[in-house]
Amino acid sequence: MVDNNLMPSSELNYGLDVDDYYRLEQILNPRNGRYCLLLSEFEHEHSYFDQVKLLAIDHIPNVNVALSPNGEILTYTNPYAPASVVDKNGNDWLDAVKTIDGQYYHGNVGDYLLVDFGNVDITNGAKLVLRANQDPIVKSPCIHIQVLNATGNWVEIATVQTRVNLSTQIINLKNHLPDANGELKLRLYFTAKHKIDYIGLDATPQANIQIQHGLLISAIHSTEGFITYKLLFNDAIYAELIPNQQIKLTFLLLPKSPNTVRTYIFYTNGHYHTI
Repeated sequence: MVDNNLMPSSELNYGLDVDDYYRLEQILNPRNGRYCLLLSEFEHEHSYFDQVKLLAIDHIPNVNVALSPNGEILTYTNPYAPASVVDKNGNDWLDAVKTIDGQYYHGNVGDYLLVDFGNVDITNGAKLVLRANQDPIVKSPCIHIQVLNATGNWVEIATVQTRVNLSTQIINLKNHLPDANGELKLRLYFTAKHKIDYIGLDATPQANIQIQHGLLISAIHSTEGFITYKLLFNDAIYAELIPNQQIKLTFLLLPKSPNTVRTYIFYTNGHYHTI
């Protein structure tokens, strides 16, 4: 099954390599400890992969794992729904974003959502959990997370780069909330077309997790054959993909820890350009 696109910030980096950390949405089914993924070029692009990694995150079942925009692995458990969510015209969007249910807020360039979390105890943490995607034809900076400063102006604290398909991201707000007025309020400002399915605020401390790095044991290109050596290190020796080509990756991982569940993170370093 198709999971998502990779390296979405490449077009904004003037052809330079980018680091991309992505929490896989699809479930991986190993065979004898081997995990297989297929990289496919399904858009009209020429991709250059320098290094790939598969990380396994083992954690207790009631804890969830997501990645911040800079690749930080953060945990969350039953986030609080907002007390109110309104757009720039005062329309109420709380029902559309308070649960993961396929109902969306669909924003355009210049739109924003004002999100108020009301009275929540954030003594042990404040992490924004956001599930969103982008219009497939748009590739640009997307959702800007903003808070009010002491002079009453909205200031940016993070930028969320979304993907073609829905994905979950998390932003650590511990040093930014409450805002200058002592309130748990945010503004989500759009610089492109995007959909938001879910917004929540997690107030739990970081949970214990165990991180295991998979061993890449083979990479087979659909036309070039074995290219494993090209993807092991960040060394500017690239595995290239053009439309209708694929790379089959096989990783080796040890079994998960007892009484835990496993979340997978896929890392890529490289870039692409439109053909």
